Amino acid sequence: MEFPLLKNDADIYPDDLTCAWCKCDNVCEPNSMAILEAGALLMNRVTDDGASDDSMDGFLHIVWHGAHLRDKGLGEFPNIYEHIPIAEDVRGGQLDIRFCSTKCLRAFLNHAVDALEERITLTQPSSASFRRVI
Repeated sequence: MEFPLLKNDADIYPDDLTCAWCKCDNVCEPNSMAILEAGALLMNRVTDDGASDDSMDGFLHIVWHGAHLRDKGLGEFPNIYEHIPIAEDVRGGQLDIRFCSTKCLRAFLNHAVDALEERITLTQPSSASFRRVI
C-alpha cells in the first residue's frame, strides 16, 4: 500500500466503493461500514456554522516524535522524527477512508503503524539512510 492514500482533489478512498483494506464491494450506503474520517470546518463564529472550504487543505499523519536528548528527554528512539502521511493536501479539508468492517479498519491501522515502525528502524543512527533528526 502506497502512502499517502489521498492527495489534492481526492477526498474519499477508495473511490470505487470497495473496502480500503480487503477490496470487497458495496462499501457504501445503505450498507454498514467503518470510516476513518478527518477534517476541519471553516467556521462562522457569529452564526456558529461551518463547512468545508477550498482554501483549506486537510491532512492525516501518524507520527513518531522521539525524545530530545539535548534537553534530557526520556524515551525510546530519541532524536528521531518520522511520519506516515495517510492523506496530504486534501482540498476542502475533509476526507474519508472507508472499510467494510472494524476488522479491516484495524488491519489498515496496524499496517500504517508497522510502516511507521519500519521508518523509525531505518532512521536509527546505525542505519545508512538517515532521515530527519530533531
